[in-house]
Amino acid sequence: MRSKIKMVGLGVAVAVAASAFAVSSASASLPELGRCEKGATPTGAYKYKSCVIPAPGHTGAFEWQPGPGPKPTFSALIGLVTLETVGKVKLKCGSGQFSGEWTGPKTASVNLLFGGCLSAAGKSCQTSPTAQADIKTEQALEGELGFIQGGEKPVVGLDVKPKSPSTTLLSFTCGGPPETGVGEPWSVEGSVIGQIKPTNLMTPAFKLIYKATAGKQVPEQFESGVKDTLITNRIVGAEPPKTEQAGLTLRSETQIILAEGEEPLEIKAK
Repeated sequence: MRSKIKMVGLGVAVAVAASAFAVSSASASLPELGRCEKGATPTGAYKYKSCVIPAPGHTGAFEWQPGPGPKPTFSALIGLVTLETVGKVKLKCGSGQFSGEWTGPKTASVNLLFGGCLSAAGKSCQTSPTAQADIKTEQALEGELGFIQGGEKPVVGLDVKPKSPSTTLLSFTCGGPPETGVGEPWSVEGSVIGQIKPTNLMTPAFKLIYKATAGKQVPEQFESGVKDTLITNRIVGAEPPKTEQAGLTLRSETQIILAEGEEPLEIKAK
């Protein structure tokens, strides 16, 4: 009898250990985007619909499915765009759109379009000769999730950067169509990190916060990561090219822009 009790105890210990190992392995890949889905039978790894509290022995009602579902697209409207260098050179746009689709548990494809763009001198800035005052990405950018801050109160960010081998985020000319050669050519390189929230909640919409102060992005890097910022290169007349660090601020009526998708998704951070 005692031997049988020991065997039952060992079985429970193995089940608990296996469940803990599974949750620990999942945590190593966080943050990640996915779906917390309810199964037909109670064999899930998690107790509740946030997929945060584990169910020992896979006796929970919910299972975590990494990655987006069949409707991965999203779009956010922007009310005001400000690009500012550390040398206090500013460019502003009166509207914009941040759109794309989730391509995996940590990645997205992102497009940017800014309208009504003017330099500090009031000159129109544009990417294409046929779309006055519009600045846009000429090819899709890559988005990647990462921790701005880990721990008990995690903060997750979305880093937007050019897809390799390109290094250019945006390219445009202020003061004349790009083909005339009389304007001020700009190229913006590097990447930009903004906070994305909420985390650990299934929702069809996410809040994005891309903000900068005096030409420096807040934040400038992921936790334990390398410095990850924007660099502007511009040519003013016959002067040597000017290269400066810059920051990008995207606003709606507040500091936050709302990225709405076609299906509920969750950014798992615990």
